[in-house]
Amino acid sequence: MGHRLAPSAAVTYRYIGGFVIAYLLLDWVSYIYPMAPFKITPWNPQPALAIVLLMRFGQRWLPVVTGTILLAQYLIRDSFASWQVAVLTALVLSLCYGAIAYLLSHRHAVALRLASGADVVRLVAVSTLGTLATGLLYVGALVAGGVGSLALFPEALLRFWIGDSVGILVFLPLLLMLADDPRRSSLIAFLRRPEALAQGISIVAILAFVFGQSLAEQVKFFYLLFLPLVWISARAGLMGNAVAALLIQTGIIVAVHFTGQPSLTVFEFQTFLIALTIMGLFLGVTVDEREQAERALRQSQKLAAAGQMAAVLTHELSQPLTALANYARAGQLLVAAGDSERTRLEETMQKLVGESRRTADVVRRLRDFLQHGAMRMETLDLPALTARLIADLQAPAAAADVALQQDIVSTPKSLLADALQLEIVLRNLLRNAIESAREAPAGARTVTLQIRASEGWVTLSCIDSGRGVRPEQLEQIFEPLETTKASGMGMGLAVSRAIVDAHQGRLWAEAGPPGIFHLTLPTGDNEHA
Repeated sequence: MGHRLAPSAAVTYRYIGGFVIAYLLLDWVSYIYPMAPFKITPWNPQPALAIVLLMRFGQRWLPVVTGTILLAQYLIRDSFASWQVAVLTALVLSLCYGAIAYLLSHRHAVALRLASGADVVRLVAVSTLGTLATGLLYVGALVAGGVGSLALFPEALLRFWIGDSVGILVFLPLLLMLADDPRRSSLIAFLRRPEALAQGISIVAILAFVFGQSLAEQVKFFYLLFLPLVWISARAGLMGNAVAALLIQTGIIVAVHFTGQPSLTVFEFQTFLIALTIMGLFLGVTVDEREQAERALRQSQKLAAAGQMAAVLTHELSQPLTALANYARAGQLLVAAGDSERTRLEETMQKLVGESRRTADVVRRLRDFLQHGAMRMETLDLPALTARLIADLQAPAAAADVALQQDIVSTPKSLLADALQLEIVLRNLLRNAIESAREAPAGARTVTLQIRASEGWVTLSCIDSGRGVRPEQLEQIFEPLETTKASGMGMGLAVSRAIVDAHQGRLWAEAGPPGIFHLTLPTGDNEHA
């Protein structure tokens, strides 16, 4: 999974407050048909919130989760017979949620975006088995504490498992994907489509039809909900399926509130919803994987053409560059024979020779990468590399009246990368940012390269005061031969993303304004300075 975040103190307090409020609100909304005396309900979405919190910020948040569960027991579930039982059960739940979060982020880690079928398998397996283990411990603790009889243990365990499983399987995938920037962008695009409204209306209409039937007929017609779920999953993939599952679950809860369904029937509905949700998850991720494969195929075809273009450029540029180096060397020899401005001119010619060789190396290495994926990995001093780039680009930035600066929030202890290729990416981003910042009024033109390290990752953010990228262009601009500039070739960002992908990193843009591009790279360490 993506690296865990380390928020500042002020942000931490906001997160704590937001989590407590959201957890209590979800517990209050879902507290229906509690099974006495265990107070187990048929739908529990709040564990998903706790699991995501622990996955994103680590096990040090366990006390916050425990305290929030204990608070919910007293404010919403009216506590239990003794405070000892309340504390014990709160500890059981929080530790079990912590174990599930640990498995999903370490031992059986899933990517935030749930990009593969393997991610979904791990999510479903850990969630269902984890909630079963949680139910055994939770119900066992209640029975041991004198809350309920041992005879009720099997039924209480089954109901707990169903309630927590359906809550987590419906809510957790959506929360995980909302933490991923590209997934959020795809959700916004999905919700803006007229088709999404039609799909939502179809779910509401089917739910209204089902709950309009007699109690004996409702279960028979419940299978109609497969139709909109398949439709949405096929059209919008896993993100669309997650939204649809949440809408169906919300519709069921609202319907049972107004129709007064028997408790047993509600649990039957939830059992069916588990099967419906799991089916939808696998269908959605299958659609996503197919689209990824098609996109990768198109990308490889375009990059193959780009490789041919790079080879042509190399051939066309190699001779003039070689001649340039020869002329420069000849100039050095001629200067050596005289005294006038000899030292300065010789230094200038040396720089010219070095720059011509560097240019030839860039073209050759870029061609090798595009054609064969070749890289020369080495340990880099990232701040030194970025400082050199900032210094090199100060002249064009000043010519455009742009203030170019670097903001080092934190740096990785080590970074293994191809220095030349990383320089190509950063130089391309900074040059684009300087050009974009020219759109801002004079005196307000800025470009900032920010470095922020966290556990196992480093993020470089290139931020400019320009208009940024329009939402519909967030992915298009990374396609080869696609450009928004009249004089552009449409290769810079495509090659940059290919380089970053080869480094097992990510390169993406945020919708503007302002203009923001993020580049993340794995550092291989678990601490940062």
